[in-house]
Amino acid sequence: TKTHLLMLFIVVVAMIIPWLCGFVLSGRVLLGHASEEYTVGFLVADDNPQLNVLQVLVPYAITKFNNNSVDVKLRLKTHTYDQSSLFGLVDAACSLLSSNPVVIISPDGSGCIASQADIFAPLHIPLLSIVATDPHIKKAHRQNLLLLSPGDEYQSRAILDLLSFYDWQEMAFVASDSTYGINGVTYFQTLLTNNRNSHFVVKSIAFFNAVTHFNHLDPEQMRTTLINTKRSLARVIILNCEGQYGRMVLQQAYKMGLMGPGYVWIVTEGITANPKLLAFDGFYPSYYEGLLGIGPSIDSKTLEYKAFVDRFVSSHAGIDNSDISPTIVKSYDAVQLAGRALNLNIVPPAVNCSTNMSWLDGESYLDAIKSTKDKAGASGRISFTSDGQVKVADYKIVNFVNPGFFVDVGNWSSIQNRRLNMFADKHAVGPVQYSSWVGYPSPYRDT
Repeated sequence: TKTHLLMLFIVVVAMIIPWLCGFVLSGRVLLGHASEEYTVGFLVADDNPQLNVLQVLVPYAITKFNNNSVDVKLRLKTHTYDQSSLFGLVDAACSLLSSNPVVIISPDGSGCIASQADIFAPLHIPLLSIVATDPHIKKAHRQNLLLLSPGDEYQSRAILDLLSFYDWQEMAFVASDSTYGINGVTYFQTLLTNNRNSHFVVKSIAFFNAVTHFNHLDPEQMRTTLINTKRSLARVIILNCEGQYGRMVLQQAYKMGLMGPGYVWIVTEGITANPKLLAFDGFYPSYYEGLLGIGPSIDSKTLEYKAFVDRFVSSHAGIDNSDISPTIVKSYDAVQLAGRALNLNIVPPAVNCSTNMSWLDGESYLDAIKSTKDKAGASGRISFTSDGQVKVADYKIVNFVNPGFFVDVGNWSSIQNRRLNMFADKHAVGPVQYSSWVGYPSPYRDT
């Protein structure tokens, strides 16, 4: 009957409407392919030493993801800022929020990342940090922050294990007065304090001003900083600073007779991660030879790494293999990681710096990113702890060999029973003393 048909029609409509609303709200389209486009925010200081390469790399990573994804597409919004001005950082972050990003990716240091996290955390916008290593940066109110690099405390352990291996018991520190430099010294001293049987002695600690732009460092100020290092008579010197300062420190150290025969220098990942920053107009001074270093561990022999480097370098004129630093590789992986964690049920945020509202889907999206289980990327396998730090800290032990690169001579891992592993064919047999190796020329140089 007509009455029965009308009732059936009403029932069918009542069933379809909720489904249809959910279909539309999830970002799907009735006609054409079902997909949603999400914004990825990229926030970077305008004096980042790798800015030029990053500005090419991130759009490339977005395009690569979109080419391999059907349902989810990404678009990029980039903002730069003057990191010497907190106002400039806040203004750039708030401007970035106007494009409704689902995630922010930043390759800047710990100090800048802390400020960024404080802006985005109340809004529940995930922040992926590429290079921040300050372990204190993870506070209860910064649950949105994910760190793709291990904390400074692990690097300090690796340095101590390296010193133990060679039985180098006396050393001096030269460090920047930034968060990175101070943390490295502090954690190393803490390790010595906790090890009551330790025979290690830190004979001198010298900090230099890292607030000044690295192009404006005063050589006389640097010389003053290194005077106490020279007076300490320490023969093993640990340089813990950002890469852009490394060449200025080492140049002044050489002029003061602190490099070459009689000295061993150990540089941290701030320098080894991007050795190109050590060059003077493409030239690497001979006194670099013999530098030991702790570097980020990225396996350049994997298929994922080789495919990324080959395709990226070959498709961009002016970029070569020397531009492919760990920061570049991890930035590429961060884009892929952020994209894979998205799904069509996620509604993009509509928040800003002046609202008290937070993104409703922010926490679930953050959990999706953190739930990544050992997914192989160009930088290796990525896995997070429950509080957003990388599960495993891996480093390479490297030795500088001209022209302009570090060779692997060992490795260190936080999960190995014997954390330090020096390659048998790359070091002298037995403990190396000052008398048998003083850093220059390199004992690891291939002949």
